Amino acid sequence: MRKKLLFAIPALLSMIVIVLLIAPKIIALNLLSANSQQQLQQMTGQPELSLAFSNGWFQQSAQLHIDNPVMAGVKYEGQQIHAQMQITHGPLMLTPSGPRWGLAHIELIPLSNHSDVNALIESFGVDEHAPLIILVKMNGAMQLSLPQRVVNFSSLEELSASAKLSATLDLSRGGAALLEATMLDLRIEAADEQLRLDQFSLVFQTERLDRAAIPGKVGIEMRNLRVNAQETLTIDRISLDYSALEERELGTYSIAQQIHLENLVSGITIEDLKWSLIINDIDPELADNYIQLIRTSASIEPAQIDALMAQNLLEFIESARLLLAQKPISLSSNLSLDAFEGQHEANLTVTWPGLPNITSVDVMPFAQIVTGIDANLRVNADADSLQKTPWAATVNSYISQGLLIPDQGKIEINASLSDGTLRFNELEFPLTPFLDL
Repeated sequence: MRKKLLFAIPALLSMIVIVLLIAPKIIALNLLSANSQQQLQQMTGQPELSLAFSNGWFQQSAQLHIDNPVMAGVKYEGQQIHAQMQITHGPLMLTPSGPRWGLAHIELIPLSNHSDVNALIESFGVDEHAPLIILVKMNGAMQLSLPQRVVNFSSLEELSASAKLSATLDLSRGGAALLEATMLDLRIEAADEQLRLDQFSLVFQTERLDRAAIPGKVGIEMRNLRVNAQETLTIDRISLDYSALEERELGTYSIAQQIHLENLVSGITIEDLKWSLIINDIDPELADNYIQLIRTSASIEPAQIDALMAQNLLEFIESARLLLAQKPISLSSNLSLDAFEGQHEANLTVTWPGLPNITSVDVMPFAQIVTGIDANLRVNADADSLQKTPWAATVNSYISQGLLIPDQGKIEINASLSDGTLRFNELEFPLTPFLDL
């Protein structure tokens, strides 16, 4: 038994060595196949992507070419992206960052036919000495990474910026994308103004990289923001979470966002602020029109951008106004605020049933607007802290008129608009008698 084991160990090791020697060539041949290019086109959402390889066993060089790149659902006609690639074949790869396991390890240096894009690439410090890194995993997914480096930017308007930037982009075989970026020690200077930010973090998710971020999610966090200008501003922490979801059963979209600020100081002091907004029943045609606005704007020649952008924006606003009037929509918003040594809260809900038969916003019957909206507002504020605000005189005026009534150290507002009647605390104002004026 021991002799068999002693024989089996060298045999097993030999097989492993043979696999490690043969596998890189098999991977190289697979990369050369048309299926690999088609798969890459689908994953990146670039239908006009092409690859040209040299033939190698353990390594090979390649050229990537993209005509009319598609980004966030926008096709940039006439633009081109080129990249030189140095590919190391798996499954076991010796890379500058150490041994890695996967199908391929790629060092990529992108170039564009647009000078501004090349200037941006150079400002990120991407060159032959510090390329972008792509790891193709065993399941075919890819991870593109920008190792941390110092990024510098300057312009003719005496604006300069510097930061330490790192980023990773994960692409699944189905095209779903996850982008994570971190910026440290951001410094921006312009004339007598300065901005400093210790940390900026971004997380972006989308089901398809070539489409607009609907559906999709974005998370942003900033720490220790300091602005020195005519008025100083400091914020210890800012976080923003945004999501756009498709309600497939209803055929609509919903958008939710949350903003959180901690210790804002600029003339006034806000210890804590939380604001959330949810919009439901967004018609997909409205989202499509917005995406079309971006696509059209991307194809405008620089010499015509001011006039045509204004025209496209006006057309979008007109179509958006009509769609918002025709289609039902609802929103809810919550605000909590710690400021002026007191706690304050507000809640707003609005429901609009839509007027599907109207053909122009300019001829909307005012009576139908007022009777159609259902809105509710509730405010709960600390009475003592309101006396420390710049609006103390206004608050006291409303109290003397009986519109605001302090109760146990609080001032509450309950207002609503429903069925053509405006209600404010205990007061009711029927609006229907005035709708024909």
